Formats: sequence, structure tokens, C-alpha cells
Amino acid sequence: NVTLVTQSKGGYMETLLRLLPGISLRTVQPADFRETTTSDVYIFEGVIPNTEPAKPTLFFGTTTNDWLPRQVSVVQNPRIASWNSNHPIMKFVPLHDVKIERAAHIDGRNAEVIASSQEGPLIIATEELNKRIFVAFDLESSDFPLHVGFPIFIQNVLTWFSGETLPERT
Repeated sequence: NVTLVTQSKGGYMETLLRLLPGISLRTVQPADFRETTTSDVYIFEGVIPNTEPAKPTLFFGTTTNDWLPRQVSVVQNPRIASWNSNHPIMKFVPLHDVKIERAAHIDGRNAEVIASSQEGPLIIATEELNKRIFVAFDLESSDFPLHVGFPIFIQNVLTWFSGETLPERT
């Protein structure tokens, strides 16, 4: 059970989640977001809740908030220079040609850096209380959703959140 919190109706993320098998999707506007006992995972697209969610969460386009990794600055046209292809969320997800218009330069000190540019982390993961993935750019400012690795990335994240083993790919 996935709750997608987004301002855009029928965007890439919503369309992908509706197409993935085994996903029960609930889409809500940011003003209408309330944590529920029926959601297993939250995905925030371009918005951040005031309080930290109590479930595994994927954030796109992080902004400054007291419980989020600290935003150091905004970077224009960062190029992904490296990524950890051994992390479960990155299996079979190439990032070498992803174009990003702008991203937050986030402080990845207390997190595992999954992908980074020369300026700093672009995707980080934490496993403190609940699993969290922070993507420092929003989908609107990148072509990531148009890449073949994007659906695999989302499926990998959801599988990692659930604690299941990733399916073997050939």
C-alpha cells in the first residue's frame, strides 16, 4: 500500500505506480496528507511534510526541514559522477546519462551516499528508525523518469523498503 503525496495529477510517478503489479496506490494533495495505518510506504514528490513520517519514505526534491538532511545550497546542472551499483536500490539502474537542471546540495554525513555529483550527494539512504531515500532533485527538473532505469529504481526502492529480496534480472 503506497501513498503518493504530490501536487501533479497523472504525472510520471503516479502513472508508473498505477502500472506496477502488486501496488495499491492512494494519491493525495500535500494539504490532505495524513499518516494512515493502511499505508506501508510514503512517496513525496516535490513536497515535504512538517513532521517525519513513521513509515519507509521516498522523497524527491528535498527542501530544508529540521528532521531532513541539511540543504547546503542549490546546484545548477549537476552531473551524476558516481553511484553505488551494489546498493539494493541501484541494481540495474544506470545513471550515467541522467540530466538534472537543478538539485539541492544535501549534507550526507549521517547517511549512505547512493549517488553523487562533483558538488555533493544527490541520492542518500538512511536506515535509522525507518528506511528513507532522499533524492536531491525533483522529477520535473530531470529526465530521470524518461530513462529505462527509473521503473527499476522505484521497484528496487519499494522492495528494499519491504525487506524482501530483489528479484533476479537477466
